[in-house]
Amino acid sequence: MAQNASDYNNLLRKTREIVIIDSILVEVNSVEHIVLDTNTLKNYFQMFYPPLTTRRSNAMEYFISGKITTHPNFNMLLVSTRKEEEEDDVYSESVYLLTTKKDGSNISAIAIASKREKNAIVNTSSWLHKDNRVFVTTRIDSKGKIFGGLSEYRINDAGMFINHPHWTK
Repeated sequence: MAQNASDYNNLLRKTREIVIIDSILVEVNSVEHIVLDTNTLKNYFQMFYPPLTTRRSNAMEYFISGKITTHPNFNMLLVSTRKEEEEDDVYSESVYLLTTKKDGSNISAIAIASKREKNAIVNTSSWLHKDNRVFVTTRIDSKGKIFGGLSEYRINDAGMFINHPHWTK
């Protein structure tokens, strides 16, 4: 839960508004990376902080990448994470779409873009639509074999992500 509404409003003021005319593509490389401090993480991004770490783990970096505040019941924030494990030669970066109440308390979150490189290269990107639909595309390249998938989510009026399956007959 948000501790101070004025702090949350200050965070929103500092964050770039994303305007969706019809839809926008979100990829790891297409978002801003404005560093979030520990206090902001603890107060407003409990779903992401504290990170799961081990002694060998490098610290996770957290960023605010944009906001969408047009819905009357909730806000949507793009939050990015980045981690590099030099010992294991692993690099990962993710972008999450987080819904929050207007006071800053978290509602729901999904990963909408990611990039992970190790034995297999995993890339995820998403289209965010004005009508609160999110299409997430995943592509995995493992030893020359390509795998992938498409998922659709819809955001209800309470700010929850609802998986919308595409069943075939």
